[in-house]
Amino acid sequence: QCNELSRAMPLLFEPVGSAMELLMPRNLLHTTSVIRRLVDEVEESDWQNIEIVGWLYQFYNSKRKDAIMAARKPVEAEDIPAVTQLFTPNWIVKYLVQNSLGALWLTTYPDSSLAQHMDYYVAPAKQRRSVQKALDSTTPSSLDPESLTLFDPAVGSGHILIEAYDLLKEIYLERGYRRQVAARLILEKNLYGLDIDPRATQLASFALTMRGGGGRRSDAAGPPASPSGHGRNGQLGPRHRHAGARH
Repeated sequence: QCNELSRAMPLLFEPVGSAMELLMPRNLLHTTSVIRRLVDEVEESDWQNIEIVGWLYQFYNSKRKDAIMAARKPVEAEDIPAVTQLFTPNWIVKYLVQNSLGALWLTTYPDSSLAQHMDYYVAPAKQRRSVQKALDSTTPSSLDPESLTLFDPAVGSGHILIEAYDLLKEIYLERGYRRQVAARLILEKNLYGLDIDPRATQLASFALTMRGGGGRRSDAAGPPASPSGHGRNGQLGPRHRHAGARH
């Protein structure tokens, strides 16, 4: 099973050779193992939420973080990830993504149904005519979903990228893409992240892989022509827009 996972997600799972197999915990699948406790003691409804990856990782680091903070001395470089790990509440994540990526899309397509999926979106206030004219002059006439990018420079377990994935999926579906194709394109073209802790980037990749796996096999077909009128490999130039977010 470990080798199968390493082929599917090499960033997170390493192949296990014959020597390494000897080091695997013998009780890994027993009734007293940590895996069995996770299955038995965590509510099934919690497993349906992909954010559980972040919850578990923050808990994993909590004792080390408390010990470092209690020492009251300069934090060593190797301890920075544990000290700075903080899970962003869901409503903050939604607010950030909906008012950056979502707002960008609605500025160009004010009649888009995307607004129905954004409970934390704040519509822009009415502006003076001169101000509105200036804003209109910088608003692109069209956007290509495949050219939208969102970058999280402190990605953690990928909470912001997961929210962005869901919003981007609605954008792709609105423009006529099939679900499976949209899932692949979002992971290949739209989402980027960095983190000081390499384990966090592994978890973010895992969470996105799980989210992207929700597409239906029956939807696997080629995408339509880009809604902007350019080919799939065309360059949008000044119309290319980037939505930034911090975690």
